[in-house]
Amino acid sequence: MLSVECPRYVFSDRSEAGPYTPQIVLDFFADLQPLRQPEIDWLVAQDVPGRALGNADQHGDVLKLAYGSTTNDAWFGQQPDGQPHIAILIYAWPDDPIDIAVWQPRTGGIGSYFGRAAAFGEAQIENPATYSFGGGLTVHKTPLEWLIAERKGICIIRPERVAARLSKVPKLIAADVAHGRQIEKLIQPRMPQVCVLASRRDVA
Repeated sequence: MLSVECPRYVFSDRSEAGPYTPQIVLDFFADLQPLRQPEIDWLVAQDVPGRALGNADQHGDVLKLAYGSTTNDAWFGQQPDGQPHIAILIYAWPDDPIDIAVWQPRTGGIGSYFGRAAAFGEAQIENPATYSFGGGLTVHKTPLEWLIAERKGICIIRPERVAARLSKVPKLIAADVAHGRQIEKLIQPRMPQVCVLASRRDVA
């Protein structure tokens, strides 16, 4: 298992980490480095608006850098000599940080520190304002598309954690037809196998 090594905290086994309180998440995030100018220049060159980079006066709103690697199941392990990842706080609800999500632009790898994040921007899923005046929740293919859209909508990190929630919203907006079919397949309920027990008479 990939170890999780972060400033102030080291977990060799994720099950030993215990509950992740909002303050622990904020402490982790506070220890991360700010974006360097090369990353900022690259994001701006990709048409990411300045507002999507975050407000330096609002600590939880900024993008930061985390060094490490992601696993296939979207876990992130911090390593001093790892690849730079863009990091952002994930909220379940305003003022309720639950995780730190990361994205490696070159490889496309995404993940999170604590395994609780379902999507970038996931606080918008249950927010009634998302669907006011006939609006819908936009599901972006990549974190870059999400940033270009000024963080409006979501980008899925863990499909298994978000599928049931998306199945209950009034409207989802996909990037294209193929993407829409992927989302439909994701949120379709998986029907259990139904078995009928044989009675004693049937067995006889």
